Formats: sequence, C-alpha cells, structure tokens
Amino acid sequence: MINTTSKNVLAKVLATENIIVRHDAKAKTASFDLHRRVLTLPVWKSMSSSLFDMLIGHEVGHALHTPGMNPDTFKEYVLTIGSNFDLALMVWNTVEDARIERMIKNDYPGLRRDFYHGYREIYDMDLFEIKNKNMNDLPFIDRLNLHFKIGPILHNDIEFSAEEMVFIDRCESAVTHEDVTILSKDIYDFMQVENESSEQNQEKAPINISFEGDGEDAEGNNEIQMNQSQGDQEGNNDKSDGKIGGSGNPQENRSPIKPGETIKALKRNLEEKTSDRGGTIITTIPKPDLNKIIVDHKTLYNRIDDKVLQFNCGSSIDRFVDVNTRLIDIVNRIKADSLRSVTTMINQFNRKKAADEARKSRIAKTGKLNMDKLHQYKINDDIFLSRLITKSGKNHGFVIYIDWSGSMSHIAHDVILQLFQIAIFCRKAKIPFEVYTFTNCMFNDRGWEKQFQKSDEFSFELGDFCMLNILSSRMSNIEFDHAMKVMTWVSLCHSGHKIKKYGMMGYMPSCPREFYMSSTPLNQALVCALDMVPEFRKKYNLQIVNTVFMTDGEGDSVSYESDCYENRKNYVLYDNKTGQSFNYDAYTYEITSVLSRVLKARTGCNTIRFHLDTIRKAENANHNVFTGKETEEQKQAVQKLYDAEGFFCATNKNGFDELFVVKANTEIDINDNDDQILESKKGNFTALKTAFLKMNDRKMTSRVFLNRFIDLISV
Repeated sequence: MINTTSKNVLAKVLATENIIVRHDAKAKTASFDLHRRVLTLPVWKSMSSSLFDMLIGHEVGHALHTPGMNPDTFKEYVLTIGSNFDLALMVWNTVEDARIERMIKNDYPGLRRDFYHGYREIYDMDLFEIKNKNMNDLPFIDRLNLHFKIGPILHNDIEFSAEEMVFIDRCESAVTHEDVTILSKDIYDFMQVENESSEQNQEKAPINISFEGDGEDAEGNNEIQMNQSQGDQEGNNDKSDGKIGGSGNPQENRSPIKPGETIKALKRNLEEKTSDRGGTIITTIPKPDLNKIIVDHKTLYNRIDDKVLQFNCGSSIDRFVDVNTRLIDIVNRIKADSLRSVTTMINQFNRKKAADEARKSRIAKTGKLNMDKLHQYKINDDIFLSRLITKSGKNHGFVIYIDWSGSMSHIAHDVILQLFQIAIFCRKAKIPFEVYTFTNCMFNDRGWEKQFQKSDEFSFELGDFCMLNILSSRMSNIEFDHAMKVMTWVSLCHSGHKIKKYGMMGYMPSCPREFYMSSTPLNQALVCALDMVPEFRKKYNLQIVNTVFMTDGEGDSVSYESDCYENRKNYVLYDNKTGQSFNYDAYTYEITSVLSRVLKARTGCNTIRFHLDTIRKAENANHNVFTGKETEEQKQAVQKLYDAEGFFCATNKNGFDELFVVKANTEIDINDNDDQILESKKGNFTALKTAFLKMNDRKMTSRVFLNRFIDLISV
C-alpha cells in the first residue's frame, strides 16, 4: 500500500515549495494546477511505488518548468501555435511533456529509475494498447509521444522518416518554453501539410489540459494533466483549418488509426485503476466579516443600561432601586478588595520583570581607556571604560475569548469575577486588553446574516455566531464600573446558586436576551482571531500578543461538501496567507488544534487555552489534555499542583502554546471581615503575622486566572 504521507513530502521536496498535494477519489488522472499550485493525484486501486513516483515527478516537472498562465492568456497562447485549438493543444502538450520529463530527470537523476520502471509497468499492462499494433504504423504524434515515454523500453525501435527525425532531435534539445513554442508551431504546420493529402474523417484531437464549461475549470484556472484527453466529442470542429491524420512518410498514409488513440487509451486505462474510496480533502479558511460579528462595548452597554435593568425588574421602581444598590455594592466590594490584592501582585510582577531584566543584563567594554585606572596597567588588565547593557522587557497585550455556552452557566459568575481581576490588573499595569464572549445567540437587532465568505471552493463552512466586547482597556472608569455591574447581574442570572451569597434571593431580575447562552462556536472565534489579533497588535504597537481562549468543552463542528465524509479520511488545511498546510482528521478537536496552529503561524502571537473544569481529580479531566504516556509520578505531581494552585498544565497542548486545566469554580476571596480578623490578633504579634500571611495567601491563590496571566507576561 502506498504511503501517501511520504509521497506528499516527496512532491514538496521535488517542487522546492510547499505545494498542496491532494489525493482525490474523484480525480481520474494526475494533474497540477499552475495557478493555485495544487498537485492532484487520484486514488489508485493498486500501483507500484515507482509508478506513483513517476507520476509525481511528471507533475512536479510541470510545476518547476511550465510557466503558469491564466485561462484566457493560455488560450491565446495555444492559438498562436495553430488556429485549430485542439490540434495545437495536443502538439504543444506532447512536446512540453518530453521537455519537462527530461528536465526533471536532469534535476533529480534518481528519478530516472522511477521513470523507467513506471513506464515499464504501463507498457507491461498495455495501458497504451499497442501490443497488437505495429507501432511504426501509428500517426506521428503518437510515435513522438511513445518515443519519449517508452522508447528505451522498446530499444528505440520506433521508426521515423528523415523529416520526422528533425523534429525528434529538436525535441530532445528543447530547453526553454520558447523552444517548445517554436517547435510546436513547426510540428503543427508539418501535420497540417501532411493532413491535406489525407482523406481521413475529421475528429477532434485529444488534449492534455482539461477545461470545464467555457474552456476553464470552476475557478477559471488551467490544469496540466498527464496525457489526458477530453475524449471523443460530438460533431465537427468548424474552426479546423485542416484534417487530422497520417504520419510517417509524408508521401503515404500509413494507417487509418486516428491521432491520439494511444493517449486516449492511457487515460482510459488509468481511470479504470482509480478507486472511489479514500483520498484527501483540501480545505481552506473562510473570510469572516467582523462588522457583522463583533458588538463593541459602547454599543453593547448603551443598549444594556439602567432602563433595561428597571424593565427586567418588572418596571418596579422600588425593586430596581434595591437591586441596583445591591449590584453597585457588590462591584464596590470587588473593586476595593481586588485593588489591594492586585497592587500586591503588580509589585510582585514588577520585581519579576526587574529580575528578568537584570538576569539578561551584561557588562560590555567600550574600547575607551579609563584614565582613573590607567596607572594600574601593570597589574590590572581591566583599564577600559565599561557600560551596563540592559535588555528591556517586551510590551504585552491580551485578547481574551470567553465561551458563553449553556454548559458554562454554573461557573459563569466565578469566571466573570476572575476576569474582573485580570481587567483591574491590566488597567493598573497599563496593559492593553480586550475581552469577548462568543455564542450562537445573536445580538437582538441583528438578523442571521452571512458572516463568513468562502475564500475559494475549498473553504469549509461555519455557522453564524456573535462576539460581545464585554471588557476593554479602552473603557473609561465610568464605563468600566457599568460593565462590571452589568456582568455581575448577568453572571448571577446564569449562576443562580450564587445569589444567596449576596443576600439577593427573590430580588434578581431576569437576564437580558443579549446575554443568552447557546453552544460553543470556538472554531468561529479562532477564525476571527486571525484578523483581530493583527489589528490589535498594530493598534497598540505591541511586541507580544497573548491570545487566550477560555472554554469548558470542544467547539462546534465545521461543515464540508456533502460527500466529504464518504469513504475519506485525510484532511489538509491550506492557509492561503502563509502557504502552509496542516494535516488533520475530521474531528472537532482536530480542526480546533489546526486553527490554533494557523493562528500561531500567521500572527506570531502566544496561543493559550484555559480548559475550565470542576473536577476534583486531575485524571478525570478531558482525555484530550493528556498524551496517555504520563507516568504515575507525573500524575501525582499534576494532582498535587491542582490541589494546591487550582490548575495544572496539560501534557497534550492540542496545538496551543500552553493549555491549562483550571478549577473554574474557585471562588474569589472577597472577605469584608479581614480588617476585624487582623484587629483581633493585635495583642499577639505571632498570631497577627500568621493570620496576615494566611489571608494574603488565600487571596492570591484564589485568583487562579490572574496568577497564570502574570506568569505569562513576566518572562
């Protein structure tokens, strides 16, 4: 069985570029798309490695040596060879095949063996259908084609007239595409003169470049295919300026065999060896319309104002005043307690950053004499001025995407409180950031619009979704306070079991529909990040952008063509921007992994995923976060870290730079009695010290998200 992965690598190495290699069960022959740089190979029922390599070598020869042209230009070019397009195309392709096969074998001498054995296999299987025929009676174009493909196998027994040998010699010495053009014109004229003396019936000539519809494929691109004919076509070619037929001695018509019959036979027989099972699906990334997807924080919170809160309170003024007062009180408590903890963490962050800069500092000699040390030259070599070179830290920014699916409801409030800590820290440390929720529920004044456009016919399809910009470093203090109040209200609506903690049982108004939850369009968010991250980096002139995805599960699936799931296994995602290709299986987590790798390759950002969970034992986490090769010691270390810090680092990153499994139901420690507790310990210094350290440690470790963020930006 052919190892298609190794053959893909072979094709790319031979082509000296990252071409797309596509194994298509629908393809009937090998072809190379000169415009899109796609090598298409059919899925054969049985084929030797040598024959496979020969076909790859042939198509890569076109990739390296045949100039690419758009369909219109190519048609014009072929018509310069002769007015009969089909005949001119057949002549050009036969001559060009001979040239590129000779050149690819010169480029890679090791392919000579594969070409010999590949064509030997074709000859032994009689795919040209010539075993019962006298090859010297074949038309000239067939003998020319066979001479350069299986001539060595036949010991060059194919005969040519003296006039024909001139064309053989010129074909063997053709180097440039201009040589091919001139030679093709001369052969075309020779065949026309020869055909004028023939009384054979006219038939369209086979061609080696396939066009659908009006002479082009679905995308309007020409594809070079190995010895492929369009088959017999009905009717006569009205544009033909001569009859096709005859060969060999111009004075005699050797055979009634029509030109190109052996080429048709090869095409037909190769098609019979193809299979409709297996193959490779080429996919590309659709283009998102961010204006139809993102709801900026100003638009969002202008909509969700106090009037909406009052309306959701049943239009009761008293209830609205009570609820609004309680929400403001909660926000103030969060801010007051967070500022103390965040200030401590900022000091720790600055110390870490200073230590890192000091570690990277070095003393360098200036090359100038230090006149104060010059008198020591006999006893000290260090008599030159020196300077301290400090490598400054890099500026960071954060783009955070939050899963707003229904399964997040029970941890929504805890996650939002953790996000508040990150936002307060970033605002204090002057770090730019944007926070978005992503969900399938649409913003209420937007209908279901087409949000993703196909970049080409290979693009997979994504469902519509919405991203709400809930927090931003662009917010004023008033806007930030309002956002905290709304998100506290919304998160408590979803996490109803938390309401009692704030003494609001029976008071909580209903959730605004803009914040309804649905499924997990994680893959849509990743595709949008491909455009959003570069814009964010450019806006703030950032050196490092940390792109963070927080979700409790896998993303929604993507859609392919209707037959993509039938009898096929291999998928390749091709990124049109970077030219890189990525192999994957058609599973949701596989496409997520590939998209995160594309995000890294295209933007250079740090990609981090927080897998939010509520498990007690680390080993019960989603199986995708483990490689399955962890030792017992490693498992124990993971559990110990999870118990102590509320997180652990996944051993299987799933395409991300870092993947943390985080205990998402860790409550932020907001204790109004801290001052009273410390006051009660004043009489005993040791007890006071112990109480303070425990309280501080509790507050730090409860901010599990923020701790991870500080670790990311302090190195």
